[in-house]
Amino acid sequence: MIKSKILALSVLILSLLFAACQDDKYTKIDDLFQPRVLDEPEVKSNSIAMVWYEVNDAVSYTVELHLDNYYKSLFATIETTDPYVFVDDIPYGTTFYIRVRSNAVQSIHNSQWTYKNATTEPRPTYAKIVEDVSKADITENSATIRWEVDPGNPADSISVMTSAGGVLEGVARYLTQEERTVAMRDRRVNEKYIVCSQCVRYEQTS
Repeated sequence: MIKSKILALSVLILSLLFAACQDDKYTKIDDLFQPRVLDEPEVKSNSIAMVWYEVNDAVSYTVELHLDNYYKSLFATIETTDPYVFVDDIPYGTTFYIRVRSNAVQSIHNSQWTYKNATTEPRPTYAKIVEDVSKADITENSATIRWEVDPGNPADSISVMTSAGGVLEGVARYLTQEERTVAMRDRRVNEKYIVCSQCVRYEQTS
């Protein structure tokens, strides 16, 4: 009877030791702690700020902004040594799925990700000061662009971009002082007019 109890106790001890070894196998005690975000990300207009508690032994932090909650559509990656991040001038009315981790000297000991999300505010309304461009305003080598000078909505530059969303490079320049102040200005832009199957581009020639 005593031998049976000793045998059962030995089996129990061996089982516990085996379980402990298994736990150690999946628990890396040298890994860094996940960053603990101090509060929800703060949104102002089209900027996002996020603060987290500093992690001991972290050499840096990696912050990623994604456009989907599966974290497959990366918008931006930020490496920082500070326990906070400020992202400005990002799209309005957009939900960003954010994750941050602590980085160790050896990347194998980087922490797991901490996940948050935030939505920027809708784009504010703005005055339409540029008139529509008609076909008559476009010639083989020039384009006429008209706009109204509005003291409440001053314009300081003008750009012509592709209708295909960046397939070809657009052009841009600052307005002259005269162009900024004339009440109604017709500006003939000295550009080369190019037509392709999906886009229209103006290339500056001088």
